[in-house]
Amino acid sequence: MEDEILRILKLVEQGKLKPDEAEMLIEALNIPAKGSGSSAGSGGRFLKVEVKDEDEHVNVTLPIGLLKFFKKFIPDRKLAHMEKKGIHIDEIISGIDSGSKGDLVNIEGGDHEKVRIWIE
Repeated sequence: MEDEILRILKLVEQGKLKPDEAEMLIEALNIPAKGSGSSAGSGGRFLKVEVKDEDEHVNVTLPIGLLKFFKKFIPDRKLAHMEKKGIHIDEIISGIDSGSKGDLVNIEGGDHEKVRIWIE
């Protein structure tokens, strides 16, 4: 983990990352692993995203602590598109903050399309 922190600090030094963004990333890296006995942070929980259609299958696993950080990098038009499909990022974050587990979003459509977002 020390290498990751050094890389983050180097990005700050290069002006590619703001100090407050670096702080959020470092805090997310310091989240205790499952079974560590600590209740701080996300408790080692992960947001998992699976998107499938006929041509592609994408799986993403993201530490809960990084979710709010990465949200600001999603373009507004993509957020609007996701909301049209019934995926509301703010509701997902709210569910996470309230301690939800399991499926947050599970949508299946025509042409073998599927979007599933859950917490482990």
